[in-house]
Amino acid sequence: MELEKYYQKLKKYNAWLWMSLLLLSFCLLGKGIYEEYALHRAKDYIALAHKSSSCQKKLQYYKKAILWSPGYEEIYQGITEKWLFSDSYAKENSVKLFTLLEETNAMKELKFRNPRVYAQFNYKMGFAYFYDLGQASGRKEAVAWFSKAMEREHWLSKEEKDLSEILIALGKSEQANIHDDPDFYSLFQTLQQLNNYSLPYNTSHSSSQESVERAYKISSGILSDLRGNCKNFLTEEKLQAKDLYYEVNRAERILMDSRYEIKQKQKEQLSRLAADTRKRIQIMEEAHEKEE
Repeated sequence: MELEKYYQKLKKYNAWLWMSLLLLSFCLLGKGIYEEYALHRAKDYIALAHKSSSCQKKLQYYKKAILWSPGYEEIYQGITEKWLFSDSYAKENSVKLFTLLEETNAMKELKFRNPRVYAQFNYKMGFAYFYDLGQASGRKEAVAWFSKAMEREHWLSKEEKDLSEILIALGKSEQANIHDDPDFYSLFQTLQQLNNYSLPYNTSHSSSQESVERAYKISSGILSDLRGNCKNFLTEEKLQAKDLYYEVNRAERILMDSRYEIKQKQKEQLSRLAADTRKRIQIMEEAHEKEE
């Protein structure tokens, strides 16, 4: 009798187990079909976004793509490469993009579903804010983007991690010099570190042309910072004009290396900026010597 009850329970357990496995299989199959359909819809909206010439329509299409498949890499590549870094990029679009990411809860979803893309997207957004928007407001936002990228730093290359840390330090240093006790020697040291990246470098996440564009922006930014702060730098006892000239020469290296193809317009702009910076240093040096 006891053995018979045991076999009855075993049969019921086996039946329950098979039903559970069957139900799980249907659920997984249904999930797979839905995810495939969602990915297909996201691809359709990405294609429409790339074809559209209207910024507003692009954002609408990207929003729909995110809602269908928030972890899909090509959505964020499209935002950074086809829109954010394009010639039609405008400062006011950053507000629209921020609204888009907030409404779709995209960053929280992406961080969970695809941390590698999360790190890369935040890194590229930080770089765009730092150099395409520029000035205090853009650089302040850049610090936030880079900080998010560093939350998943193991998905960044060594160069990207180092550059993120340097630009975070530079952004914070500039904010401190505006609002707190200025430390222009520390700012200069950060610019020296940054100048190590004024020549292109390649990573698994960037093309050679992208690395040249990145180096050009870094070089231009360094020259602008040297020119804008040279008076303050020369008031520091540890700094001399020769130190500033040396960093100008380093920032200009990309023009001297025939390995890198830079657009003619960019060459002219960088050469002019370097000449203006040298002139500014000379003027400030002469004024500083007179004061002494």
